Amino acid sequence: MEQPPVILHEKNDHVLDVPNDGQYGNNVVSRNSQEPVIQPTAPGGSSHGSSISSFCFWIYVRLVFNISQIVASIAVLIVSRNEKSRAPLSTWIAGYAAGCAASIPFLFQHCFLPYPKLSRLLECFKWMLKAYFLIWFLLGNFWLFRYSSSGAPNLHRLCVMFLVFSYLEFTMPFILCAVLACCCGNLGLIKGATSECINSLPTYTFKLQKDGSGSIRKINSDVKGGVDAAGAEKDTAISGDDAVCCICLASYADNDVLKELPCSHFFHTTCIDKWLKMNALCPLCKCTILSKQ
Repeated sequence: MEQPPVILHEKNDHVLDVPNDGQYGNNVVSRNSQEPVIQPTAPGGSSHGSSISSFCFWIYVRLVFNISQIVASIAVLIVSRNEKSRAPLSTWIAGYAAGCAASIPFLFQHCFLPYPKLSRLLECFKWMLKAYFLIWFLLGNFWLFRYSSSGAPNLHRLCVMFLVFSYLEFTMPFILCAVLACCCGNLGLIKGATSECINSLPTYTFKLQKDGSGSIRKINSDVKGGVDAAGAEKDTAISGDDAVCCICLASYADNDVLKELPCSHFFHTTCIDKWLKMNALCPLCKCTILSKQ
């Protein structure tokens, strides 16, 4: 006797069709929907991939450079084993090559980050190696310039080449700072204005109209207390859109005191005074007030 089929799903139930290729969560099929809903996995960001590629590239460059110095040291020591020098140049070259070999693990220091103890130990060893290179650099200068190169020309030339590399490595931060100072010297012009310069700018009083617009009248600087000079100058109209201080973002109120910059932009006097003490540029058009003196 045949049994009736068992209804496994009600009307509102959904069936999840899990693909057999192991990509779970990418394809979801609903019984009520006509087509499967495909949710592809988003690829990694291109900027992140490019930064990793650049990091790996510089690691390989430094690794090849260190290995090249080690190979050059071994080759010159073998070729120049019969050279006689008053200074222990062969010893200095061997010590320099040993330092280059010891610095190779630091190129892969990021691999030791999951191991805190090993990472701290490697960091201490890194500072010790820097001190070693500094002492070896000073000894190389002393031995190279104190004794003549007669009798060991190959050793002398290799020592000079390694010392040049050391000079560049030690002085590169100072060279970069000097280049930035020369190339970005114009940044020094962006400075605050003096109190005399700020006080010499013309000031106005703002009169608010019913429609939101307003007018300004220049304050007579010759009258003590900043009283309006009646009939001295005609009022200048300001539209409602322009009756806003872009520093504090507040609309001008009736009888507010405004200050005009040489570029014909207006601001609250208290706002623009604080701004100009830090930066002598207009907040809107970046025009400096110093060149107008």
